[in-house]
Amino acid sequence: MGEFEVSSDWLGEEMTLTITASDACSPELPNGVLLEGMGRERVSLPSKALLIVVDQREGPVRRQFVVMRDLLPEAVIKVQEQLQVS
Repeated sequence: MGEFEVSSDWLGEEMTLTITASDACSPELPNGVLLEGMGRERVSLPSKALLIVVDQREGPVRRQFVVMRDLLPEAVIKVQEQLQVS
C-alpha cells in the first residue's frame, strides 16, 4: 500500500482488496461499497476520508487481500494476540 487513510469510524474495520486485472484492483469497503482502481492511482471516497493507493500487487486475478487501518496501540495488541503460543 502506498497510501491508506480512513475516517475514525472505519479504524479497525477490515476491507477486502481484490486484484481484478494485471494493473487494477477493487477495494470492498466496510459498508459493502465496491470501488474500482488502477495501480498507483488514488481511489478515494471523500465522505469517509478514504484514500487508497496500491503501489504493487502480486498474484493472479481474483486474489484477495484483507487490509485494515488501526491506531498503533490497537495494532500492537492485535499482533501480540496472534503471536501468542498456547
